[in-house]
Amino acid sequence: MLCGRLTRDSARNRERWAQDRSPRLKENPETRLNQQEEIDWYFQQQEAKLGKAYLNELDDRIEKNQTLKELSPDTRIVVCMPVAAAYEADNIYNTLRLYAQQEGDTLSETAILMNVNWRETDDAAAVQRTMAEIERARADFPGLNVALFTKEWSKEFIESREGRLYGAVVKELNDTALRAIQRASPRGEVFLLTNDADARGMSKRYLQSL
Repeated sequence: MLCGRLTRDSARNRERWAQDRSPRLKENPETRLNQQEEIDWYFQQQEAKLGKAYLNELDDRIEKNQTLKELSPDTRIVVCMPVAAAYEADNIYNTLRLYAQQEGDTLSETAILMNVNWRETDDAAAVQRTMAEIERARADFPGLNVALFTKEWSKEFIESREGRLYGAVVKELNDTALRAIQRASPRGEVFLLTNDADARGMSKRYLQSL
């Protein structure tokens, strides 16, 4: 029974991945893609699936955030960081400190985008401690190009996903980053990197090595 279910799930996943694959890759797997063309196509797909309201939500979020609204066309890396706000107060400052210690010119070409999110049932004081630690890091490390948005997940939404939130968190995070990149029309390709908020250590040449 379990094997049958896994097989069906895998088949559905393969079908979905095939649908989401760039038509240019389907035509020629060896082709070199144009980033801006592919992002434009991706959001056309998102509008068809989720409606114009979803894109408007992304645009509204960007318009309200100066860092995202004025994302430099010289940006080379966007670090996408999901932050479970009720649990990261002890970790987030150190994680941002590790990014602030990066060597070379890469840091000036890097934006850190955080989806600071929590469940409506989470401890509000714990959420506020995490927010305070983020603001402390931004004050102590002015060289960091940090943008964030917040999201509270309703009990109904969580139950509709049987408690599985990570996929929704990362999708909103990555889509926000991609939309900001699309609007910025960067001069070169941008590397989208998803990393956790509780890094324990990091090479000072980590970003440069990418």
